[in-house]
Amino acid sequence: MDGISFNYRGPRAQKARFSRYFTKFVRFGLLIGVAALAGGGILLLADSQAFGWALLGLAVLPGMMYQWWRGELRSIPIDEKTASIDGLMESMVLGRLGAQPTPQQIAMAVMSVNGGQFFAVRFGLGPNFLRDMTLPEANGTPAVWQEAMKLRDELGRKEISAVMLVAALLRSYPNLEMILAHLQLDEKDLLEGAYWYHHIQDLIAKEGIPKRTGGLARDWSFGYIPLLKRFGLNISERIARSGHFAVELEAHAKVLDQMLQTFSSNGRQNITLVGPAGAGKTTLVHSFAERLLDAGSSVPENLKFRQVISLDPSALISSAPGRGELEGLVNHLLVETYKAKNVILCLDDAQLFFEESVGSVDLSNVLLPVLEGGGLRMILTMDEQRWLQISQRNPSLVNALNRVVVPPANEDETMRVLQDQLIVTELQRNVTYMYQSLREAATEGVVLNREDPRVRRIADSLPSHFPVHYFGLSEHMRKEFPNDDELHHKKPTSTTETTDPKQTVVLEGLDGQTASFTVEGKKATATLRLSGIYNIYNAAAALALVKLIYGQKANDKKLISALEKVTPAFGRGETLTVNGYPLELVLVKNPAGFQLALQSFMPADTATMIAINDNYADGRDMSWLWDVDFASLKGSGVAMVSGVRAYDMALRLQYDLVEMTHVSTNIRVALSQFLENHPEKPKRIFCTYTAMLALRHQLKKITEVEHIS
Repeated sequence: MDGISFNYRGPRAQKARFSRYFTKFVRFGLLIGVAALAGGGILLLADSQAFGWALLGLAVLPGMMYQWWRGELRSIPIDEKTASIDGLMESMVLGRLGAQPTPQQIAMAVMSVNGGQFFAVRFGLGPNFLRDMTLPEANGTPAVWQEAMKLRDELGRKEISAVMLVAALLRSYPNLEMILAHLQLDEKDLLEGAYWYHHIQDLIAKEGIPKRTGGLARDWSFGYIPLLKRFGLNISERIARSGHFAVELEAHAKVLDQMLQTFSSNGRQNITLVGPAGAGKTTLVHSFAERLLDAGSSVPENLKFRQVISLDPSALISSAPGRGELEGLVNHLLVETYKAKNVILCLDDAQLFFEESVGSVDLSNVLLPVLEGGGLRMILTMDEQRWLQISQRNPSLVNALNRVVVPPANEDETMRVLQDQLIVTELQRNVTYMYQSLREAATEGVVLNREDPRVRRIADSLPSHFPVHYFGLSEHMRKEFPNDDELHHKKPTSTTETTDPKQTVVLEGLDGQTASFTVEGKKATATLRLSGIYNIYNAAAALALVKLIYGQKANDKKLISALEKVTPAFGRGETLTVNGYPLELVLVKNPAGFQLALQSFMPADTATMIAINDNYADGRDMSWLWDVDFASLKGSGVAMVSGVRAYDMALRLQYDLVEMTHVSTNIRVALSQFLENHPEKPKRIFCTYTAMLALRHQLKKITEVEHIS
């Protein structure tokens, strides 16, 4: 490697320099020349003038020049047999180098092309950083060539790209450790940066290759599936239409192979992906669907072009008020799936179909026979804790499932995932992320609620080196957030860790929509769009999480500014506009939450409605309503009480001497009457989960409601 040469007069170097003359303006001029000469020639021939043939002949010349640039000069093929570095170097850089390039000239050349600019932006190199640190003498160039060749071998690439030359310039610098310390990097990061750039180029090239995804024949092979179209998301159709950036991890590749083997065998046709949150279970389902659509992949014939459809549990639960109706609906969906023949059904967050709680329902008695029969292809996903809970509660169900463990990603794999997702994220949000920020985001850590004694004890089970950050409340705010123990026993829980030095964010006070925080000892005030003190406390948790991710680089002013732009999520003080007046939807699920909601939203000058359902997703036992103090509603009263348990709610309000205007178990009729009776007044509805889904369904008909998938 000591004898690496640079041949300035070699044919590839000459072509590279010549290609620089083909600027955008020149290429456009060539196309215009072809069009003008060819058009003029055709017009003259149409007028029976022989000179038209001459113009047509001349049109070939600019056309040939353009095709030469397009076919060869744009990306001049490398010469792998040569011992000279000019035969292997990226042509856009090669064309910018002189006869005896110095490290400084190499730096200026690479910083003028895409690879060098990518490296500079991702690693925070200033516009003149490389130029100022490199030598202006040619005697330093051989060391750069040697490092570039080493990087080429380490990355397993054929061409020496601009990004490799940037890394080579840094690695050949005498005081490399000082430079890396300044950039908060190590030598491995230089290699990772080069890999990142080439990986993106490979993804772009891959997306440009036409894919055979079955087309119309795939769609025509479906049976009649109106219910699946209504309650499911066709993942395969979305991928065929919009594409999918698959995150290629070694552990994922093994799981995908195992899924293909299971579905192509004669055994039970189900897969249960079990792994911690963030392990990539949903991504695996999308990657599996993409592989089935690729006619060129090594997929068994009985699986090719099968379509993966994911069921939406919230849509199912809201459409069936009782267990009997819900079980009948799921049965019809299973029958449609079986008759369609080419559908693989996906139950993402499958625990929602196997347990009784808010937003979920236990359908084991419907799904178990199907899973044991093994004839219907299904993919289920759930986390490890839910799998263990279901194992203890329903062993026969677990025995019918083919469990596949999805291991959590390590730090390097997490970096790969983050880098791939940035392709879409940066485009959507118009931001650029630095490598150092991603590396910090890929490290492990946990944020805990200091005020919940059970959550706080999680820290005791973590390794001593594990980063733990807390968010909490000031003594003044503590009484506004009773935990379940305090709510039932009326006895404050001890908070021995109120001065814990690891505490990151403290909610100090709240005045309307203005919240006061202490962020790592510094005071900060934010005027939020969020309503409700529990949402403000969630904001404190979000601040603590972002501070953990960004570390010392976090800009507190920007964080507070971003927090002020956050709008309420589904049911958390979500505000709609009906006939020019606001209507707030407030989800209530338990006594502590309902009590905080009543404290958060002042009833004065607002028409109030309460809608309480007892469907399986809400929980059948509504006795918890008697643990809530409704005295704050005495002054304004309640304009409408509705839902399946409307009369239970009305009775509870009577005990607190709260006046009610109307009571109706029909939510559709109740909502219509509520809106009609209070046309020019702000409105607020406290509602349980399925009552909210029903209300949103009705409100969609008269105003804009955000879609919740």
